[in-house]
Amino acid sequence: MLSDEARAEGFAMGSIGWYVNRLRSMSPAEVVWRVSSLTKAVIEAGRVQLGVLPAIKLRQGATVDSFIPSIKLVDYDPLQEDAGSSYQDDWKTSLLDRANSISEGKLSFFDLKNADFGQPINWHLDHSAGRVAPVRHCLFVDYRDFETNGDCKMVWEPNRHHHLVVLARAWRVSGNRRYLTAIQEQLESWFDQNPIGKGMNWKSPLELGVRLINWVWVYDLCDATKNFSVEFRSRWLNSIFYHIRDVASKFSEGSSANNHLVGEAAGVYIAASYFTLFAESDAWRNRAFDILEREITAQTYPDGCTREHALGYQFFVIQFYLFSSIVADKVGHPFSSGYHATLKSLINFVALIARGGDQLPLFGDADDGYVLDLGDSQHSVSALMAWAAQYYKDEQWPLVPSQQHESSLWLFGAHPRAGSVISSRLESIAFNESGYYLLQSGDRQLGNGASVLVDCADLGYQSIAAHGHADALSFTLRLNGTDVFVDPGTYDYFSYPDWRHYFRKTKAHNAVEIDGLDQSTILGPFMWGDHAQAECEVWNVDNNCTQFVGSHTGYHRLADPVTHKRSIVLASHDNLLSITDEFSAEASHQVRSYFHLSEYCEDVVVNQHSVSFSIPGGAVVMEFGEHVSASCFHGDESRLGWLSRGYHKRIPIHTIMLATSIQGNASNNVRISWKWAST
Repeated sequence: MLSDEARAEGFAMGSIGWYVNRLRSMSPAEVVWRVSSLTKAVIEAGRVQLGVLPAIKLRQGATVDSFIPSIKLVDYDPLQEDAGSSYQDDWKTSLLDRANSISEGKLSFFDLKNADFGQPINWHLDHSAGRVAPVRHCLFVDYRDFETNGDCKMVWEPNRHHHLVVLARAWRVSGNRRYLTAIQEQLESWFDQNPIGKGMNWKSPLELGVRLINWVWVYDLCDATKNFSVEFRSRWLNSIFYHIRDVASKFSEGSSANNHLVGEAAGVYIAASYFTLFAESDAWRNRAFDILEREITAQTYPDGCTREHALGYQFFVIQFYLFSSIVADKVGHPFSSGYHATLKSLINFVALIARGGDQLPLFGDADDGYVLDLGDSQHSVSALMAWAAQYYKDEQWPLVPSQQHESSLWLFGAHPRAGSVISSRLESIAFNESGYYLLQSGDRQLGNGASVLVDCADLGYQSIAAHGHADALSFTLRLNGTDVFVDPGTYDYFSYPDWRHYFRKTKAHNAVEIDGLDQSTILGPFMWGDHAQAECEVWNVDNNCTQFVGSHTGYHRLADPVTHKRSIVLASHDNLLSITDEFSAEASHQVRSYFHLSEYCEDVVVNQHSVSFSIPGGAVVMEFGEHVSASCFHGDESRLGWLSRGYHKRIPIHTIMLATSIQGNASNNVRISWKWAST
C-alpha cells in the first residue's frame, strides 16, 4: 500500500510508469510491508462494512465510569489564588474572544478567519472550496480527488481539534461551563459524523495521532472524570480506543517513515500512557516508545537538523518529541539520555538558525503543522526556547528576563526562570552534516547585524524527497533581523497544482536556473526524480569575512553537462555580500539567476547594471556585470514575485531576474551592499 503522499503522485501523474518508478525506489522489505498493509486494510474495511469490529478490551478490573487518569498533565489553574498575576489580562481577553467564536462554530486556520462551519459543525467541509467529502470507508476515500472531496488539508485541519484545547483553556481561565458544553456538543457531533473507519477523517494515521494528543490535553484540562457524564465519557473513550488501535496497526515504514511516523508514534504513546484502562495500553505505549527512541536519531543529523530538509517541519517534530517526553516523565519511564541529547540538538539548531531574524527561513515544504494550541504563535522561536529552558532547567537557552509565554504556564505551571539575556552578537556557523551554512557578522543591538543562510543540503529525506525544493545553493539574507532576500515558501499542497509546482521550482528560490530547467526533476507533488547533489568545497571564517564555496550536480544530466559553483562572501566591515556563480561547460546555455525580495523591500528601481531598494532604516544596492540583463516581477501571473508565509496565504513581492547566456566556462558576479540611515 502506497503512502498518502506517494498515492498523491500516482493520482497526479496518471501514469503506470510513475508507479513502476515508485516501486523501484522501495527496498524489498518495504514492498512486502506495503502489500501486507494493503491486505490488512481490505480485511479491516470488510469488518467495518459488516459491523464486526473487535470489542473494546479493558484492563482487568477497569471500568469506564471508575477510570481516573493516573497522571495529571496540566497542574496550572489561573483561578487558584496562588496563581497570582501570572496569567495576563490580555491573554485572557484574547482567549475568551477566540473561545466564544469557536463555541458558535466559527473556526480560524490557514487563510480562514472565523469561518462559519455551522452548528453542528460540518466536519467534512472544505470551507474554501465549498466541497463536502463523502462518508465511505476510508480505504475508498481518495483524498487527492479535489473535485470530490475538496482539499484534504482544509478538511483535516479543524479535525485535529486544536480548537477544543482553546475551549478547554477558556474553561480553566473563566470557570464558565459554556465552554465545557461546547466541547461536548462538538465532540458528540464529531462522533455522529465520523463513524469508526469511515470518511476523510479516518484516512491518515498522522491525523488520528494529532487528534489523539489534543483529546488527551482536552480531557486533562477539563478534568473530564468530574465534569462530563459517564455516558459521554464512554462514547469518547470508545473512539479513543479505535483511534489508538487504528494508528498502531498502520505505523508508517520505509520511505514513508518521516514526520508522519513520528506523529503517529507520539499520538499512540501519549494516548496509551494517559488512557491506561485498555488491555493493550501497555503494549501500545511500549511499541510507540521504542519507535520514538529510534526515529529521533534516525531522522536527525548530528548537528540537529531534521533529515527532511523542510525547516517548518522541524517545529512539528520537536513538539511531538517534547510533549511525548513530558508524558514519559509523568509516567515515570523517561526517554534515554541519547533521546534528550538529540532533542536538545533539534532545539538548538532552531535557535541558531533563527537568531539572525527571530524565525526560521522557509527552506523546504511548510504546511503550518503544529501539535497543541497553548496560547502562543505555533511557530514562535522564543516560545520554544522558553519551553526548552523550563524543561531542561539549564543555561543552554538563556532568556530575556521579562519575556513570558502563556504556553509555558500550561505546560509547566510556571514561567521559566529569569536567565541571562540572549547574546545579540552573530557568529558564522557551519552545519556540515546537514549541509546548511550560516554566514553572519555584527551585532543586532548595535545595528550592524547581517545573517546569510546557504542551502547546500540534500534535496530531501530518502529517495522520494517528499518535502524538498529544487533550491541547491540558494540563500537568504537578513539585516538587523529584517528579511531582505527570502525563500518564498510553499503556499499549497492540493488545491492549486500549478502553484504547488511553482513554489518547488528552482526559479522560486534565490538560485540559478540553466536552460529553463529545474536543478532536480519534479515527478509529482511529493516526489522527485533526479536529485541535485550539493557539496561544500570551501568554508573559511576570519575576523573580516566569511567565505562559502559550494557546487551541485543538478545540470550534469544535460546533453552538455554543466557544473554550477557558487561562492558567497560576507565582508563584515564593508556591509557587502558578494555572490559569484561559475559555470563549467562546453556549449552555450541560458542562465537565469533569481533574487526574491521580502515584503519589507520597497522603492525598487532597476537600472542598467544595478537594482536599488529601501528596507526599514536603510538602503540596499545590487550591482552586476554589463553582460547581464535585469527584469523585475511583482505578483506576476506567470508566478514570479510571490511570497507565502503560511498555507493558502500569499502576497506579492519583488523578484529580480538576472539573465545572460554563456558559452563554455563563464562566471557572473553580484555585489550586494547596504547602508543604514544613521551612518
